[in-house]
Amino acid sequence: MTHTIALKTNGSLWCWGNNEFGQLGDGSNQSKSSPVQIGNANWVSISAGSNHSMGVRSDGSLFCWGNNQVGQLGDGTTINSLVPKQEITYSVSWTSVAAGEGYSTGIKSDKTLWVWGSNGSGQLGIGNHDGKLTPVQVP
Repeated sequence: MTHTIALKTNGSLWCWGNNEFGQLGDGSNQSKSSPVQIGNANWVSISAGSNHSMGVRSDGSLFCWGNNQVGQLGDGTTINSLVPKQEITYSVSWTSVAAGEGYSTGIKSDKTLWVWGSNGSGQLGIGNHDGKLTPVQVP
């Protein structure tokens, strides 16, 4: 991981560092050596993966951006995104997220755990090694 994301107490999101895949979410793929604010939404939970980022807004909506080579953005594609993109289910019940290397995890308000992205080592915990392009609930 060569980028950083930070959440201020006012709910603003700031990113800096490597931006090769758009993981800073500023609409470019130019690296930044100082923090840039991403949008003006009220963020409540954020996480930086190896080359992607994700966050939950105060309304419970989940957004992912950056590298999507193995479906870690959860939007049903493998197309990178240079800006925060709401994941495909458009659920508004997310409470927290964690990004890994090529995969993502999230917890919904009902305390269920959801995963998506690369699963070559079984890191999604769904009983197989099949990658997922959209969030699936961990049994």
